Amino acid sequence: MYKIGRVTAVVSALSLVAILLIYIKLVYDVVDKAVAMSLAVFLPLGYFCGKRFDALLRLSQCDDLTGVYNRGGIQRLFPKLVRRSQRLRKQLLVFYVDVDNFKIINDTYSHETGDRVLCQLSNLLAQAAGKYDYVARWGGDEFVVIVPHTDEEGALAFQRRLGSALSISLEELKTHVYLSVGYAVCPDESTDLGELLKRADKRMYKQKFSQHND
Repeated sequence: MYKIGRVTAVVSALSLVAILLIYIKLVYDVVDKAVAMSLAVFLPLGYFCGKRFDALLRLSQCDDLTGVYNRGGIQRLFPKLVRRSQRLRKQLLVFYVDVDNFKIINDTYSHETGDRVLCQLSNLLAQAAGKYDYVARWGGDEFVVIVPHTDEEGALAFQRRLGSALSISLEELKTHVYLSVGYAVCPDESTDLGELLKRADKRMYKQKFSQHND
């Protein structure tokens, strides 16, 4: 996923070597030795610098605890997903997921258990989502899932998959986890992530209210 730095650095190093070899050939006519020396120096250096760049890029876009996208990462990615969906004339769904009883889990079982629940939940969201969907930790116990190229029937299918995956994990977690999920449709309701999340949040709270009153 994060290889752009290494690829760019290696390509740049090879380009630099090529330019250097042309210069050496014209001035000193010792290309054979220059090839070995240039590759030995510039390729490892370029790869190392590119690897460091990729690591920093990942840190800037991923959540430290769960490994999924963080808020900044998904905000930067979202406009590209919208443009792709518009180009293909497909809908894009934005899900807002909240753990209803997360404070109780923290207070009852410890913050360490709460962290394990968040990590497990991020894995379950990734499993319920498809290969080309995107999961992000929006903050605290709130997650965002972006599902391109689907419709509202797809939203219901995703929620069913999530419920099934969560029920399977309950025994492993040794505690019940209750989720509320809302969604919004792009571009029908908006193309702005903030506005879509507001709409998804409203639907989520309607679901939470109905659950608490059943």
